[in-house]
Amino acid sequence: MTTDEIHGSEGILQIKVALCDTKPEIWRRLVVSAEVTLARLHQVLQTAMGWESCHMHEFRVGLPREMRASTVRQPGSVGLSEALPSIGSSMMYVYDFGDYWEHVIVREECSEAEYPGYPVCVAGRLACPPEDCGGTGGYHDLLKTLKNPRSKRYAEMREWVGDDFDPDIFSMEAVNQQFKRSRTRRRLAT
Repeated sequence: MTTDEIHGSEGILQIKVALCDTKPEIWRRLVVSAEVTLARLHQVLQTAMGWESCHMHEFRVGLPREMRASTVRQPGSVGLSEALPSIGSSMMYVYDFGDYWEHVIVREECSEAEYPGYPVCVAGRLACPPEDCGGTGGYHDLLKTLKNPRSKRYAEMREWVGDDFDPDIFSMEAVNQQFKRSRTRRRLAT
């Protein structure tokens, strides 16, 4: 499906993705094709949040985990519009079963704005935690350490995250540039 074919609220969905247990909340607002599969959505979320896609993940839609055994389908066969059929419907996305980054994804009312391509990030707040920092508890400890240059672990943690890491900065422009490059690569591959 081309961008020209998905203009209008029928062909696109707006979702808010929020990383659970973060205060202030780390979140992104995305506009995506209604036809995007959960397998492709995983890649979109990785780009939007700033993850590196080097860990396992799962989507939890509808039924509690213990009741899903007979209804499990491959993520490549489930479309986002099926997983989130109406405004306000939600699902969970878990990334990295060790750190257990849990995200809630909510379908929102879609704005009337049109964009040059999908997916696109239209809003967001705060940087994504670094991979392998120990989940939300480890991330909060990391932030506490980075705020105290006299801490015994400050130099080690600063070196690990890099001098350019600022937890308060989110670049929507950088995310959208990555989305644009990804769209270009997919077009060239077909």
